[in-house]
Amino acid sequence: MQLAPLFLIAALERDGKPFWRVLLKRQGKTRQKRFYHHLHGGEAPALAAAQQWRAQVLAEHPPYSKLDQVRKHRRNNSSGRTGVYLQTSKRVRNGRLAKHQVWQARTPEGITPIRTRSFAVRKYGDEQAFRLAVAARENFEQELALPRDLEQPAV
Repeated sequence: MQLAPLFLIAALERDGKPFWRVLLKRQGKTRQKRFYHHLHGGEAPALAAAQQWRAQVLAEHPPYSKLDQVRKHRRNNSSGRTGVYLQTSKRVRNGRLAKHQVWQARTPEGITPIRTRSFAVRKYGDEQAFRLAVAARENFEQELALPRDLEQPAV
């Protein structure tokens, strides 16, 4: 894949000294480096050095794939599986407060329309409902790997 010449590179100046700055974030860390024109023998050699450093850093730290991004475990996830959560609803039924719990799987970001699959704890039991929701989420995630023209329409 060919990168644009100035991808992640900016022309800046500090204290009257021009430089190229390469700035990128990977795996939660910022990586940056400045390439001053006067230290590299001019603007063009400084840009070449910046492009070479950028290529090296990108090779060592490639970006996450879309599938890796949607599988990333977030801090606020309490189920242990991304995109799977326990939903509890309460309602009055026959004069009593009834609690209904389902394990629900949700499509990852990037898949539209957003869909969910729910599995009732009362019907399947807690463990089986959770396993079914995890399997549904994995099926949703596989849709990200399909080329757009091969995807099956939602039924």
